[in-house]
Amino acid sequence: ERPSFRRRHGPGYFRPGRCRSGGETDLLIERCYPNVSRLQGEAMNEFIKPYFKYAQFSGRADRKEFWYFFLFYVVVYTILAIVDGMVFGGNVSMTRDSFSASSSGPLQAIFALGSFIPMLAVTFRRLHDINKTAWWILLGLIPLVGTIILIIWYARKGDPAPNAHGEAPEG
Repeated sequence: ERPSFRRRHGPGYFRPGRCRSGGETDLLIERCYPNVSRLQGEAMNEFIKPYFKYAQFSGRADRKEFWYFFLFYVVVYTILAIVDGMVFGGNVSMTRDSFSASSSGPLQAIFALGSFIPMLAVTFRRLHDINKTAWWILLGLIPLVGTIILIIWYARKGDPAPNAHGEAPEG
């Protein structure tokens, strides 16, 4: 007699066309694992949410929205630096201890220009969440000290109660 599918492939193996729970599926993973695609979609939305609020400078942004967007921006900008260096020339060097891209290519420039307003808007809304006016962003012009203060403020938990800038954001 032939061994069962589960015995041959182990308990963690997903067999297309059949859910582990025994129900049939039409090759869409949502049916067997309804939370997987929903969670993946929500996570990606967190990274790009400020693009949907392109020029919304009023309101509040929680820490998650701000830092996810910042992470997305840094990762994409770094990838574009590598691609620009390889495609359009420039000095890209990667050693065991460091990475350096000395040219600012067209892909980086387009991404930076397209992301400038959303980055500014999410930063304003983040400052609003800790009950500061957006003018405090100018504190970043003070070398080192201003930047450190802003990073501490960006990492601070927002006011849970409504403030002058609106209701507390969800999340």
